[in-house]
Amino acid sequence: MGTPVTSQGSPDNRRFWQQRVRQAGEAEAAAKGLLPSADELVLRVAYFYVSDPIGDLDNIVKPIQDALKGIAYADDRQVVDLVASMRRKPVEDRVPMTEALARGFLGGSDFIYVVIEQSSRIEVFR
Repeated sequence: MGTPVTSQGSPDNRRFWQQRVRQAGEAEAAAKGLLPSADELVLRVAYFYVSDPIGDLDNIVKPIQDALKGIAYADDRQVVDLVASMRRKPVEDRVPMTEALARGFLGGSDFIYVVIEQSSRIEVFR
């Protein structure tokens, strides 16, 4: 939950944001008993904002990707596919949601939603 910090943000703000992402990632990994993957992965990042986006989408992804190193993957070079989006909140479309995504929509602030999956050899064609 919260407004992400871009790669162009101040070093202190970036560190604070990355700590928040790390804590959320560590909690999720611990709850599911997950260890860092050694596989090639797809990183999916969705940024939902209330008023205006904080910055360019590509600048939002990098701090998140760096924060998850050692939690979701050993090295961020394992992220061979990247899917990123940013949308105004709330979304009017009825879509199936995970519990975590629904919590984000119910909250009153910006939020990011991150999914990491094993990459397929043809991910680029999906």
